[in-house]
Amino acid sequence: MPFLRRRSITLIELIIASTLFAIMALGFYSIDIFSRSQVLNTRRRALLQDELNRVLLHMGKYVQRGIGDRNNPALSYTLPNGFVVRIDCGLTPADYNDDTLVVYELDNTNHTLSVLCRDNTGTNSCPQDPISGRTCIPLEEKLSTHIVSGVIIGLMSDPPAAGFYYQKSDNDCRLDVGLVARWNPSQAAGPDNPQVAVRSTFYAGCSSCN
Repeated sequence: MPFLRRRSITLIELIIASTLFAIMALGFYSIDIFSRSQVLNTRRRALLQDELNRVLLHMGKYVQRGIGDRNNPALSYTLPNGFVVRIDCGLTPADYNDDTLVVYELDNTNHTLSVLCRDNTGTNSCPQDPISGRTCIPLEEKLSTHIVSGVIIGLMSDPPAAGFYYQKSDNDCRLDVGLVARWNPSQAAGPDNPQVAVRSTFYAGCSSCN
């Protein structure tokens, strides 16, 4: 009975098989890396969006409480890096001396947008509500640490050239705000460093609007 001849694998076949395996492994690895990058980008973008939405909610809450007239405007630009909202904690709309100034200010160095509470003289103190005995807002609170450097008084451009935009109109009772944030605000936007921009319009309930 003749012996069956067993065909061995040649070197060329082994090289081809190894090459195909390497290509498949590289493809799977690339897909895994891309998927991880996309998940990371999506997660960071969602966190930035949520943070900026909370900032806009905070601003809207106090801008709507803004009160004033032509001589004591509800909204002003008294700071180079932010704006001021005048609110009445003491429930005395005719008396501006006991008003609270809510200041939104961007620190370009630390990319931090903060809200400060000041009394009518501009000092860092917050008058107490005579009814509840509590201050209207915390003395100072950091709202975001991801804001891109740069402040522009005007409407947000497309693409944006700064991180903080604001513009008042309609007898100082309308405020347009734009915010731009990055996961790492000191670096350029990229796949792992997403950029998110939001904008909104608020109206103060001040007497000069009427």
